[in-house]
Amino acid sequence: MANTVTTTKIIETTKYSIIHVYITGDGSGEETGTVIYDYSADVYAPTAKTQLSLVRFWGSVDSTISIDLVWDGATDFNVWCVPQYTPARDVDFSFFGGIKNLATTPTGDLVFNTIGLGASDHASIVVVIRKV
Repeated sequence: MANTVTTTKIIETTKYSIIHVYITGDGSGEETGTVIYDYSADVYAPTAKTQLSLVRFWGSVDSTISIDLVWDGATDFNVWCVPQYTPARDVDFSFFGGIKNLATTPTGDLVFNTIGLGASDHASIVVVIRKV
């Protein structure tokens, strides 16, 4: 079996993408490089992959897992860590323009990695990506 990762695009426009991800662990192991925002699938993607910023994040983790959000590239750029047992949290980076994609040779994708994902673990995250 495999962990269940359900990704839902809530909004996708020329200026923003809002995406919800729900993760359920089944004990089969970690999620590594699992795509949240897929640059190549976004019909409104900006021309430069570095023109993306994470401007807002909502998240909740109900167990001992942690989730790392990462801009994917030849050398990844770590964006944010959601620690274990995080109650519903809203983090807003918009007042300084968001956390820009600073990966080297970027793919444009925002991905996540889990640490400690086990059977019956759950997490829910929503990200807002701004397209400059």
